[in-house]
Amino acid sequence: MIIYVIPIVIIIYLYITTNYIRINKINLVSLKKHKMKYLHITDIHGKLKFINGRLFKLVNQEKPDFVLLTGDMINKLSELDKVIKELNNIECRVYIVLGNYERESYNSGHKEIHDFIKIKNAINSAENLTLLINKEAVEVIDGIKVSIYGFDNSIYGNESYSTNSKQCDYKILLAHSPSIINLINDKNINYNHLLVGHTHGGQIRLGNIYRNEYSRFHTGDLLDDNGRIFTINKGIGTTRIPIRLNATPEIRCYKV
Repeated sequence: MIIYVIPIVIIIYLYITTNYIRINKINLVSLKKHKMKYLHITDIHGKLKFINGRLFKLVNQEKPDFVLLTGDMINKLSELDKVIKELNNIECRVYIVLGNYERESYNSGHKEIHDFIKIKNAINSAENLTLLINKEAVEVIDGIKVSIYGFDNSIYGNESYSTNSKQCDYKILLAHSPSIINLINDKNINYNHLLVGHTHGGQIRLGNIYRNEYSRFHTGDLLDDNGRIFTINKGIGTTRIPIRLNATPEIRCYKV
């Protein structure tokens, strides 16, 4: 009997750890009595339905002031329309930077080059979505002036930094890959919060260990000596193998 029970338990465990989104809530230092709230989502890879609800409903129930999405919305181009529709149902502004899967993907071992212009146009035509490619936007939340700068994907070497905005109270940087930290450090770019994805937290990992080219990076929030926060979000979707192990999907919710 035990021979049959163990595989069933393993399958159930993998199903839950792949399909249940945790909303990790983090309180940061407050700028005012009224707390600004923003959500960080990354690496959707076309996955919109979970055990505990649809993506846009899970986001809306948190009532954020704005949402930050750091790339890899799709696994294949045919998923684009449904993902854009889902994101556009979010009831606040969604700021987006693009990942490597917005340019190319691998399906059944074959490389698929995506129509990058089509993806950009689809985002730009959606009412609630704002695409940032080496570009800055400014939000004002209850008198707090927030700079949001989105880098192009550093995997392709197209990232750059240029801003003409006046002094802001809070500065957020967005990128897909954690390797953007090299440019930020080289150019001594100041920020309060840097948010990235791409690593999936290893996606399939044994204990706290996973091995790939990004395993030298942390997972979650890292606070440096200057009080700056560098966040690497595990994301919510999967690539290649549709399983997560010890890398539960997450939305990160910040109050400032």
